[in-house]
Amino acid sequence: AVSGKGAWYKDSVFRFGKEEFKFELTKEARDRVFERALPAGEELIPRSGFVKVKSLVGIERQTVKQQKLREQRLEKERKQAEEKEARKIALEAKKFELQTQLERVFAQEGDENPALSEKNMTQIDTLLKRLGTINNFKGMQELDQHIAEIVALVEPAEAVISGARQRFNDLPTKVDNELLKFWQQETKTIKMTLEGWEARLKTSRSALSSARTTFKTRRALEAEKLRPGIVSRLREHMKTQKLDVSELFMNLRIRRVGGNKDTGVSEEEFTSFLRDSLGHEGAPEELGKFFRHLCGDKDTLELETLQICMKCFYKVVEATVIHPQLQLKGAAVIRKVYPGEIIEFLLGPQEDPEIKIMRIKGRAVKDGVEGWISLANSKGKPFMDEGGNTYRVKAEGPLTEAPPADVEETLAEAKPVGVVDPKAEPKPVGAVTVGKDESVVRPLRKGEMVDAIEWERGGSKPLEQSKVRVRAKFDGTIGWTHMKMLDAA
Repeated sequence: AVSGKGAWYKDSVFRFGKEEFKFELTKEARDRVFERALPAGEELIPRSGFVKVKSLVGIERQTVKQQKLREQRLEKERKQAEEKEARKIALEAKKFELQTQLERVFAQEGDENPALSEKNMTQIDTLLKRLGTINNFKGMQELDQHIAEIVALVEPAEAVISGARQRFNDLPTKVDNELLKFWQQETKTIKMTLEGWEARLKTSRSALSSARTTFKTRRALEAEKLRPGIVSRLREHMKTQKLDVSELFMNLRIRRVGGNKDTGVSEEEFTSFLRDSLGHEGAPEELGKFFRHLCGDKDTLELETLQICMKCFYKVVEATVIHPQLQLKGAAVIRKVYPGEIIEFLLGPQEDPEIKIMRIKGRAVKDGVEGWISLANSKGKPFMDEGGNTYRVKAEGPLTEAPPADVEETLAEAKPVGVVDPKAEPKPVGAVTVGKDESVVRPLRKGEMVDAIEWERGGSKPLEQSKVRVRAKFDGTIGWTHMKMLDAA
């Protein structure tokens, strides 16, 4: 309200603020404006005080606005502080969860697990060190026991590390940015620890594998020393008894009473036959050593294995003929054989009862033709000499379990691996894969001597370009290679 003189009451100040500034003054603000704008000794604000009223109302409005802004700012800060605290708590919870997962990686590691303790690894290292010298062991049995002792320590440790590696691989790959540095440092530490243990165990496994291969080769070398004496006794028996290998196989089992007549020859049967029937003076343990070498991973000697062992070849030095029967008189001619041809021995030698010359039954390697062939003429001039199947390796190549694929690499491109020294310590060789389904038994090294025991038949390729199965003279290893990798010895 305004007085008749145009002066303002308190209500006038309230309405002015609402209409002019769109701002409602509180009772306290209205009273402040009125008191500050009221001249001393007056009861109403004169018209001349309008500007001051306007200014004071504006100040009140600005004060209220600033107060609201301050309250909003404080509320915002309060919410931010709460969010920050909540975020901190959440990150701590996530960090705790991550730490728990990290601890689970090595849940069985270190001092709490004897399998992966430093004490255990030191014991493994000590045992491995003893493997370094062959003379430390009296025989294969002692070596096998020593290796078993190492394996009993290595395998539990490998199981722990394998589990730890799996748990490590299962760890999250993404974490919050705030935890990224922490996560990278912790996982890096664990990874280095894992790799350290894995490297030590890999070294242990490698040493075990090397020792096994070395001693397996040494055992093979020892057994191969017995081959000439044993095979010569068996061949002499075949000659005197006029047996082929199948009949020899039956002779080895002749003392068998009961049991399965179709199974292979046992070690006891083999050694007893050699000692009792053939008069071999070798100890049963020594003969058994050759028997186990011959059988490989089988418990008995099979006919096929004996056939390979007893394979014998002759090389034609003078042209002669193959006949279908032992007696020459009236015998038809199957075909001629020429110098250089290889004949696989099957039966004999037996004497022609009329002409009195020694003949063998054989199979021509070239085409598989079988028949009887004279070893010499009536004057003693030889038609064939025993052998002709021994070769020297002229370039490195794989010795495979099955006939290998055709050679694409020329001999000039083949990479030599050095000449074999039979007196040198045998070096372990791991199997590799050179092609689909071509598992390598071991590499053949330049200069190594091998005996051919079978040529791959079929196709139009001449013998010198065919694939051949050989037995290494060095350790008795059997496998396939290419004739073009070999030179006649």
